[in-house]
Amino acid sequence: MNIAAVNYYFNSKEALFAATLNFEPLLTLCKQINQGSICAQERLVNFIHDFLMQLLDEKEFSVQCQFMARELAEPTPVLGKIVQEAIAPIHQFVANLVREIVGKKISEAELRRCVFSIFGQCMYYRHGQPVIQRLHPKLRYDHREIEAIAKHIGEFSLAGLKQIAQNQCQ
Repeated sequence: MNIAAVNYYFNSKEALFAATLNFEPLLTLCKQINQGSICAQERLVNFIHDFLMQLLDEKEFSVQCQFMARELAEPTPVLGKIVQEAIAPIHQFVANLVREIVGKKISEAELRRCVFSIFGQCMYYRHGQPVIQRLHPKLRYDHREIEAIAKHIGEFSLAGLKQIAQNQCQ
């Protein structure tokens, strides 16, 4: 990489990466899951599955995902672009599903906590990798394992959302 050219055209290596980021696969994922007439619970489970496939599958894990992971760990000014163009729309998508599952009476604070909990479970498997590998050195994220993780997170999240919905009725 010619650093002088990068600095001339983009001012920094981070700005170069920001210019090449393409969030369309993540946003398309949300659009595809919203099509059809399946219930919100199934759409949430499908989202978790597909999101984890993009996040954990070694064959699918892109340089863009690596850059985004590094950006979350050590933020630069590029993080604003990532939040605006990818994270905010995906969070809103999941928030809409959660509201549909739990009901419209859920407070914004509780809704936010639910969304963070769902994403937190998913992201742990990526960002907790150094710890996970030390605890379970033989664990590999093949398709079968990712499917099992997605099923677990989906069931766990739906059970929690069901409880929150019941608490609202009381």
